[in-house]
Amino acid sequence: MTDFIDAAFVIAVEKTVIRGIINIDSIFYIYHLPGKENIFNIFSGKDYA
Repeated sequence: MTDFIDAAFVIAVEKTVIRGIINIDSIFYIYHLPGKENIFNIFSGKDYA
């Protein structure tokens, strides 16, 4: 179920200009947008650029 929610986050970020999300998943940094753009997880405090 959590993979489905992660996928929903990625789609939401892809469809908007929002690049920062709040997610408690510690491995969320593995998800990328087309063009290898990273999604910033606000809770992690790290930008895996």
